[in-house]
Amino acid sequence: IVLGYICYYDNANLLAQCISKNAILMTCTFKPVHKIAKSNR
Repeated sequence: IVLGYICYYDNANLLAQCISKNAILMTCTFKPVHKIAKSNR
């Protein structure tokens, strides 16, 4: 379920921070590129 942002990180530590801080509003996915795709604002 995507409620806010989808964040793509190539760094596992940043991914973990995204999940812990934004679990409600973000779907955090590990990808081999730096990218932030805004699905809603």
